[in-house]
Amino acid sequence: MNTEAVAGSPNKEERVSKVVRQYRVNKLGNYNIVDNKGARVGKLIDMIVSYPSGRITFAVMSCGGFLGFGEVMFMVPWQKIELDIKKQEFFLSISIDRLKKAPSFNGSSWPDLHDKASMQHVLKFYENDSGDNPEKNLTPPFSRQ
Repeated sequence: MNTEAVAGSPNKEERVSKVVRQYRVNKLGNYNIVDNKGARVGKLIDMIVSYPSGRITFAVMSCGGFLGFGEVMFMVPWQKIELDIKKQEFFLSISIDRLKKAPSFNGSSWPDLHDKASMQHVLKFYENDSGDNPEKNLTPPFSRQ
């Protein structure tokens, strides 16, 4: 059990209850990304952090390819993936069919992260889910009953 002290906490029980889990980015970067059936759809290769908030805004995932050739990359809003630390993988909350239609790029042509229009284009794609879209109800395989 992690019992790191929390500043100002008077006793051990209170310190233990307030510990926030934190993970090293380079460890998470080795995790696969799976769909709601548990099938591997890609790998987390990077994370985009917003300045000055320090919040992770996008997961960058790679799909396909061999030894870096032919791989396609996607920037997925961080809210669209969920970490399963026990299985050491991420669950993607959109279908693979939807992902195939998402804005993509390759390793040599990253989108301009400072271009507001480019970033809005990516966000708008993921926000354009209608109420009758079955993707909105996808649940991770590890939390299904």
